[in-house]
Amino acid sequence: MALPPLRLDWLRCTGLSFFCPVTSRVRHWEDLRENLQQHIRILADEAWPLPVRQARQSLLRPALAAGWALTEHSALARSAYFSGFGATACQSLECAQCPLGEVTLRSAVLLTTPKEILATLLGPQLETATRNLVTYALWDTMAKIDNLLFLENEITWYDMVSSGWPIFAVLASLATLLTGSKFPTDESQLRIDLAQVLRPQNLQEEVISYLGPDRARFSRWVALAEERGNCSARTVLGTLLVADGSKSMALPLPQEDFLRMAQTDLRSCRAPMESVVEFFKWPWPVFHAVDWLQTPAEVQVQVLPSPLHQSFFWWHHRPREITGKLLVPRARRPGTFGFVGDNVRSTGLPHCSLVFQNAVDTLLEFLPGVRVNVVDVGSMLGDCCLWSLLRHGRGWCKAFESNELWVRLAMATLQLNGLSQEMSVNHMEITPDGPRSLDSILGDSQDALVLKIHTDGNELGLLQGAQQLLRRGHVQLAVLRTESQLQLPDGRFRPPPNAWRQWLRSSGLDRTYALRFAWHETLLVAKTAGAAALLRRSLNHTV
Repeated sequence: MALPPLRLDWLRCTGLSFFCPVTSRVRHWEDLRENLQQHIRILADEAWPLPVRQARQSLLRPALAAGWALTEHSALARSAYFSGFGATACQSLECAQCPLGEVTLRSAVLLTTPKEILATLLGPQLETATRNLVTYALWDTMAKIDNLLFLENEITWYDMVSSGWPIFAVLASLATLLTGSKFPTDESQLRIDLAQVLRPQNLQEEVISYLGPDRARFSRWVALAEERGNCSARTVLGTLLVADGSKSMALPLPQEDFLRMAQTDLRSCRAPMESVVEFFKWPWPVFHAVDWLQTPAEVQVQVLPSPLHQSFFWWHHRPREITGKLLVPRARRPGTFGFVGDNVRSTGLPHCSLVFQNAVDTLLEFLPGVRVNVVDVGSMLGDCCLWSLLRHGRGWCKAFESNELWVRLAMATLQLNGLSQEMSVNHMEITPDGPRSLDSILGDSQDALVLKIHTDGNELGLLQGAQQLLRRGHVQLAVLRTESQLQLPDGRFRPPPNAWRQWLRSSGLDRTYALRFAWHETLLVAKTAGAAALLRRSLNHTV
């Protein structure tokens, strides 16, 4: 198969696929990369509860099955190291179909290997490598990691970071599994900096990690990076921290140059080592720091028509390509939704409900030229506002969010996309009544409104606080989170569908509005809207 002419396409394996004998399916490398990006960082993070990690392993089944196929059936899978046409096995990454993908998938398989088997890597290589097929496969994977990271000159670490393959996330998890936490226990300033930047434990530390270092902290990192000479993990970590902070501090050298310096230092460290496993024994989070560079807060996203619009309005001319910038979380603190950042980075799309996209697209098809404004309660990143404004370019969007981190990220998104006139982000909690109810906040609005209410079980109460808006007919559509089978963090469950029907009848709104239910979201549709019939399909047409 001919390789793509563009270097980055080759590293990302764009448009390439292989046969997976484990599942008897053709697997596309791009799909596997997206699968790993979304779930691999939580798989081996013991800070998360075991059921969450088990769920992630289930979601990673395609990637892990492909990894086993490449490890155990390389000839059938036509892997990077076997041409598949009877020729001699290829030992160079230059002839690989997808070198980064294969090494990442093979390494990811090790994260599901029992710890007692992984422990054999800590022994002498010559004694354990040929003990049996399992240990041979372990050391074979280590050799390929070594080849990729330290012996291959054609692929730099900046290439690996830019490719999207989370190889350093896998290696960071593997190092933790082998020898425990990589954050030093001493109270040195570097340890404090590493913990606050790479593993923030509270909201304040996480906000600081997004804003970038202050001058005092950055000066400490620069001083560490300038300590050239003998192999030193402190110097390497100082260089990596400077690489991460270089953008916010507006340094003349790009991140690529700092990463190249770190790679050169680590290669000099590798030279006297018996094997690459020695790096996993370091009590410093080197691989964690490189992976941090692969999870930037600022992500460019595509704004596409909804799936329903693409299916039912296919006769329309091809829409112009629209892109925007979205600020997403970098850290994944247990109990938060920080993993949303991994989802956005992997797909390159806003993390906005497809039901919302379907409904808004359809509504505006039947209300051409009408100024429709969006009110997003529980807006998180503000990405539904971003999608609606960039997609349609008419009306305004007001986002309401009670979480300080989400508010800060949404406000940065607003500024990056130049939407200060059309979009507002409000740090407040909407209530069912009183001055912070929707009726009080939006009481003077005369425009057609679309409400989106995604909160922790308070959707019905907040909608009751918008009864005046509903009675005046200003609300054309409401998209509500109604996943009644999912237990909320406080132990409650959302109201069942019957509770919504009873409220609609008791409030006398059943003559002007209709409810359309799905397993996780519900539409409240104005019967006067011409789109009501077609909006019924918005709930299920989400792929």
